[in-house]
Amino acid sequence: MNKQEQEAIKRIKESLNEFPDNRMAQQVTSEDLRILIRLLEKNAKK
Repeated sequence: MNKQEQEAIKRIKESLNEFPDNRMAQQVTSEDLRILIRLLEKNAKK
C-alpha cells in the first residue's frame, strides 16, 4: 500500500475506535468498514 492508502486506513480505524457503534455514513456501518479494512490488509500482504 502507498502512504495515502495507509493513512486512509489509519483514519478509518481511528473513527471506528472513536465511534464503535455509530453509523459512519448514511449507508455504511462500522462493521462495513471493519470488513473493508480486513480486505485491504489481506490484499496488501499479497
